[in-house]
Order: sequence, then C-alpha cells, then structure tokens
Amino acid sequence: MVVLVSSPIFAAAADRTFAGAEGAADDPAREAPGPSARQAGDGGTARGGRIGPPASIDCPRNHLTGFMGTVLSYKRSPERIALRVRTDEATTESATLKFGKEEGPVRWLLLHGQPFKPEDWVRIESGPGRLLDGMRVMVWLCDDGRKPVFDWRPIEEPREEPSAPPPG
Repeated sequence: MVVLVSSPIFAAAADRTFAGAEGAADDPAREAPGPSARQAGDGGTARGGRIGPPASIDCPRNHLTGFMGTVLSYKRSPERIALRVRTDEATTESATLKFGKEEGPVRWLLLHGQPFKPEDWVRIESGPGRLLDGMRVMVWLCDDGRKPVFDWRPIEEPREEPSAPPPG
C-alpha cells in the first residue's frame, strides 16, 4: 500500500508510523513522543507543551497526527468545511471535512476540546460562513481515512473586573 502525503507534518507522522515494519514497533526511538490519549484525554496541554487528543477522538495514537495554528482561509458550505492553516510550526496546511447535508458538521467539531453545539457557531463565526478574525484551530487527522476533527480555539476576550468604588 502506498500512502501519498502532501503535508510536511503528516509526512513526518507517516514516516514514524510506516517506516519499516520490521522492528519499528519495538524501537522506542520510532515511537511518537508525548503523552498517550489517556494522559491528555481532555485535549489540554501535556508534558513538553504537546497537546493530547481529546477523549472523543478514538483514532489509535500511532495513527493520529494534528496541527494547530491560525486559520488563513475558511470556506463553509452545506456539505463541507475547507481550511488553510498557518501552523505554530510555520508551515501551511490544508484540511477539508466533508459531510452530508442532513447530518451537518457538528459531529466532527470541538470547541476547546469539548463537544461543539449548534449555538457555538457564534463563538467562531461573525456571520454564516465568515470566521472570526484570528481564529485558531487544532486539526486532528487519522491516517485510516476517518474524517478530520476541527477543534476550534477562539481567542477569548479578557473580561474586565468590576472596579471598586472610589474611596470616600
């Protein structure tokens, strides 16, 4: 089986996963670094600053890769969401989520590692199909053909603390 990969990040993961069947699984140097899904099951930052996959992603860890960054291009239609992302590793990656009109995309979306709800669109879009400026996303890709998962990471506005009344 030949796997064609255009993404430098996915290519690195594919190289770790598929490079030589003999002994690869027994060689600790070939294992992907970082925590297991159990250690970082909430999608939070784990040891070394790596982000572990949320528990809802059931792709085996050695078949999973991901990238985080700022969305450069966003196109949403009734049957797909296409992204171009400038990653934190200074690469540009693309991912497309295809889904049926009736099922919609919500099943493959997260918001800060938690299930995405229909009312969450206002937290990531300024209007239908218009992503908020500076939106960040963690894209999870499984190499077995499953649909990608988009974990939206909107920049939360700092809340101002109420000021104390002036003395006096």
